[in-house]
This record gives sequence, C-alpha cells and structure tokens, in this order.
Amino acid sequence: MSNYDSINKIWSSNNQKSIFNPETSVGEIVLYSLERTPDKICEISDDYGSFLTCLEVRKRSIQVAKCLTNIGVKFGDICAIVSKNNPEVSSVAFGCLFIGSPLNTLDPSFDQKDFCHMLGLTRPKIIFAESSVVNEIQSACNKIKLQAKIYCFTNKDGTVTDDIDSVKSLFDPNHIIEDFEEYFPVQIPNTRKHIAFIICSSGTSGLSKGVCTSHAQIVAQTLRFWPIHSSDTIFAFSSLYWITGIMTLLRGVVEGSIRINTCQPFTPEYYLKLIEKHRITNAFVPPSQMALMLECEDIKNAVLSSFQRCYTGGSFVLEELRMEFEKQLGNDGKVIVGYGMSEIASSCTINFKRKPGSVGGVVNEHQIKIVSEDGESLGPGEKGEICILPPVLFLGYYGNEEQLNDILDSEGWLHSGDLGYFDSDGYLFIVGRKKEMIKFRNHQIAPGDIEGIVQQTTGLNQVCAVAIEDHRHGTDLPAVVLVRPMNFHLNEEQIINVLDKNLTDIKKLRGGVYFVAKLPMTPSGKVLRRLTKELANNLWRETLEKEK
Repeated sequence: MSNYDSINKIWSSNNQKSIFNPETSVGEIVLYSLERTPDKICEISDDYGSFLTCLEVRKRSIQVAKCLTNIGVKFGDICAIVSKNNPEVSSVAFGCLFIGSPLNTLDPSFDQKDFCHMLGLTRPKIIFAESSVVNEIQSACNKIKLQAKIYCFTNKDGTVTDDIDSVKSLFDPNHIIEDFEEYFPVQIPNTRKHIAFIICSSGTSGLSKGVCTSHAQIVAQTLRFWPIHSSDTIFAFSSLYWITGIMTLLRGVVEGSIRINTCQPFTPEYYLKLIEKHRITNAFVPPSQMALMLECEDIKNAVLSSFQRCYTGGSFVLEELRMEFEKQLGNDGKVIVGYGMSEIASSCTINFKRKPGSVGGVVNEHQIKIVSEDGESLGPGEKGEICILPPVLFLGYYGNEEQLNDILDSEGWLHSGDLGYFDSDGYLFIVGRKKEMIKFRNHQIAPGDIEGIVQQTTGLNQVCAVAIEDHRHGTDLPAVVLVRPMNFHLNEEQIINVLDKNLTDIKKLRGGVYFVAKLPMTPSGKVLRRLTKELANNLWRETLEKEK
C-alpha cells in the first residue's frame, strides 16, 4: 500500500532510508561484503560443478583490477562484458568496478548490427567476451574502427580461443598481489555523476539505448530492492545485460547469499531441475518462463519445496498464472509481482501483499504520479501515464543526450511510457504501453486488456495482442498471436467465436488470430512486441492476398 498526497496527487512510500550510503561506490561495498565472510561459498556453477568462496572471488577481482591498471585502463575508461553467467564474470565485473571503469553489459545473442550499434556508442577500451561471439565482435570492431583489446572467457572444457588473450590469464596464481589485504578500490569523487553500468534498454521496440546508471543509483536503488538473507540460494537466467542479472549478482554478494550460475539457455525442464538440485529459495522468473514451466510435464514430479520467493514482472502478469505457479511452490512459497524499468535500475513498486492483478505499492524513497495526455495529474481510479521520481536519477542515454528529453520532464519525473492507475488502497495496476496501444476507430485499447481475456477464456498463457495496420480503412484492427500447446484443438475461427462473447465490440479481433511456433522474445523472456506486430501484419497481408 502507498501513501497518497491528495493535493499534489502523488503516491509515495514510508521513505525508510537505505542502510547503504549512496556516497560510497559499488566497488567499496562489494569489497567490504566479500571481506566479511571469506570462507563462505559465494557462487556455484551448475555447468562446471564447481564453487567459489568469497575469498577466491575477492582475490580474483583484485587481480583483474591490478592487471587492467597495468595495461593502461584508467579511471573512467569503459569496459564491455559480452557473456552469459559463467564463473569468471563476477570477478571481471568487480575488478572493473574497483578501478572506476564503467561497465557496458551486452547480450551474446546480439547480431553484428547490434554489436556495431552499441560498441560504436560506448567505444570500450577492453571487451570481455565468450568464445561464441568473438568473431562477431572482431568483425564489428573492424567495421566501426574500434581498437579494443579482447579477452575471451574460458570454455566449459577449459580451453580458450586461439590468438585471443584469456580471462583465465588474469587469475594466474603467479600474479602475486603484494598488498592484497590492504587493497582498496579507487575513490570516486562524485558517485552521483560517475557511471557504474551502461545498461541496454530492453530493445522491445527498436535499437537499444545505453542507460547510464551511477554508483549512487545502484547503491540507493538496486542494492536495497530484493529482500534476501545469507541463508538463501538465489538464481536468475538473466545475464548482466539485464538489470535483474546485475541485481542478482550484487545483492547475492552484499547479503552473503549463494548465487547459482549457468551458461545454459532456459528450458522449463532445466529450470525445474536447477530449483530441485540446488534447493533454490529466491529467483527472478519472467511470466513467460512461469507459463512454460506450468505446461512442462516435469512439473508434476518436481520437488519445489525450497522455492520460497519467486519475483516476476517485465510484462503483463495474469493473476491466474501467478496463482497457478504459486500452488507449485512450498507451503510458504509466494509469487511476487513488481514493476520497474532499466532507467531506475530496480523496481519502483512491489506487491508483497499480493493484491490480485496489481504490481503493488510504491517502494522506499520513490514517488509515482499518473498523468493525462495533457500532463494533468490524475487521482485514484483514473488511467494515465505512469511517471516516477526515484531517489537518484539516471545519468541519461550514453552518446545521445537528446533522448533524455523524451523521458525526463523539467521537474525530474521519468515518463515511463506505461499506462496504469492506482486504486483507492494505493496499489498500482498496469494497463498497457502508450506506444503499444491499439487505436481502433479512435478508441485506445491496451493490449493487456485483450491478452487477459484471451488467457482467461482459452487457458493459453503465451498470448500477444497487437495492432494490424489497416491503412485502407485508416484504423488499427485488434489481433492476437498465440502459441498452440499440445492437446489444444481450437482453430482460429473457433477462438474468435469463443472470444466474441467476452470481448466488447471495439476489442473484437477484427485483425484475426495467428498461431506461431513461438513468440519473438528477448533472452530474458520479454515478448518483443515490435517483431510480433510485424509478424502478425505479414500474416494478415498474406491472408488478404490469398482471398483475392
């Protein structure tokens, strides 16, 4: 529940202060946390069957910091990481933070166009990459004339890519650190102005932007969101490309939890196996992954009693999906929905009390207001754009200062582009995105409205509502793209007939129903609405051609 200022129409929390000082750098906090419990296991690699203690990660991180300094990496020089969650990533990330080197975290699934775009923006001095993408990165660097030194992460079989320096060489035990016990990260004069991470925006609607998060922002927001303890075992498939991956890494170290890592791709069978094998207690699970696990035969025999807190969000979370997955957890297991964005480096709401359909109340030190298209602040029950005022603002988009004006107003409020409302109890509800709205004959339709009804009516979980652009008639036509599970026998026409009874006239699926093998998604499980919309429009045009 949130506090409501009825005069200014602003929702806020109780504003409990963080125990961390935002004037302290992320590197300082990480080093202190690793020093506290040197013998405690810090992370376990499911791929290698190995583990690292806090002492080992601390030593490795300092070795990386020293080696980077020795080869000429200076305070403020950008380094890039392109890798899934292998056992070497954490030490590389911490080593960069120790010397004040901003980290640009990229996704190994990028194509050359994406690499050229982001590396061309940030122009890192060092690139740490997994072997599968080294050739692609070298080609991209040649295209954009970037002379960056590349280090390759070790392969699972212990080998490294020929002719490329290995990350493993930075951990060479022959590299004696004389002042190991006295080592301290570089002092950052202004943590509110110095970049810690350059996080790519999710890219659901176009080329990624480089979201610049400061040390103060990470400390004030990312390090306090996830309530975990030293006895917890935590996990997320998200790499450091995603804020949830960064949060899992940093929160695990700070709280002394054990973090499970893997380079394997998500499958529902593998996720269920990981939970059972490692007795995972807390994890981030996007709704699409929850849906796939529920459809997986293995869930019938999976032992998930250890799984106490499943945090989800990033896209619309159907209440029935949340409840169904929660039934699979232990007696005290909870599925908790939150809402946030890369630009605030965390969540600004969390639904701990689990009010049905809501993403929760405002979290500490954040403020939220709902505004109309005219910029007027709205009250409870009124739908508009969600605007957020975090305790520390992000530093803008790297290499494109003008884009900051598209999201930040003159008073410092972030305009999320999401549409929602607060109810009378102070709980936030999401109804859609401004740019994703389906405009049928001047009626604005939120995709989530249609998706919720389709999911409730058909029982299908993988649903994406999109706009078919009927330029001939000057309007959008509502349509849905679906993934057909096994033993589902309704065809497109039958689904339309069933839904006609449950959808209002303006929401009827005049654009059609389209079955696909899988929805286009980001590696973290977000539906790529732009690509799904393109797919549906192509299928619609093909249908029109056949009918001629």
